[in-house]
Amino acid sequence: SHFAAHMAALGKQLNLANHRAGNHNAAWLHTPADLEGHRGADGRFYLLDFARLMPPETPVVGARGAHLFNRLRPELAAQSS
Repeated sequence: SHFAAHMAALGKQLNLANHRAGNHNAAWLHTPADLEGHRGADGRFYLLDFARLMPPETPVVGARGAHLFNRLRPELAAQSS
């Protein structure tokens, strides 16, 4: 779809690897599964819920749920290969 192409371009710009999301009817995504995309009445695309756009940092032992809020900075992801 046109929207998926935009998300792939965003993932490439931010150096984000695509990943499989979901169990049944799984899809390959370039962004987190909870990122919302909508087309407005003006025909433009709008995105919501960027909180987990960047990948998590390496987990810290004993820090429960840290993968949900300790995120890599965009410049560090850009340097990753």
